[in-house]
Amino acid sequence: MTWKWSRNFWLSGTETLELAARIGQSLLHRNHLLQERNEALEEQLAQALDQVHQLQHELSKKDELLRMVASASEESETDSSVSTPLRQPLPPGTTAAALSQLEYLQSKLQELEEENLSLRSEACQLKSDTITYEEKEQQLVSDCVKELRESNSQMIVELQHRVKELALEKEELRIHLQASKTLRDSSQQS
Repeated sequence: MTWKWSRNFWLSGTETLELAARIGQSLLHRNHLLQERNEALEEQLAQALDQVHQLQHELSKKDELLRMVASASEESETDSSVSTPLRQPLPPGTTAAALSQLEYLQSKLQELEEENLSLRSEACQLKSDTITYEEKEQQLVSDCVKELRESNSQMIVELQHRVKELALEKEELRIHLQASKTLRDSSQQS
């Protein structure tokens, strides 16, 4: 009877170790999945930041072009509004060409202003998305740490409980072995 009890005691200790190993493997697997997810989010964030920088660069170039066109338009208007008595009249086709070019520049200016507004809006949206991704990444890391702490705490509590059980079983086994030895010694003396 004592041999069966000690065998069961040994088997329950092995099962505890197997359970601890499975829990550890499960935590490692979960940690690996969370790391992969975190890396994917970091990659998306890097791409979004690259796109934001590219759009900001394009926006500054278009702003510069817009200023140049506006400046040229103002100069053209200033030149046409200033009249000097010594100025000779322009040939008839020149005025029409200048007006046509001015209309073209004004329409181009309007297009560039609209595109500029659109790019600014897109840049704001990308910046907002970037902040959202950063917040999600930070929350994910926080959740991972929390899960790992909770899992570790739970494992520690379970292992402490199991260690206490094993200590009690060991003490019972020692008492049974001592009683068995005492019985054997007393039966040999009789």
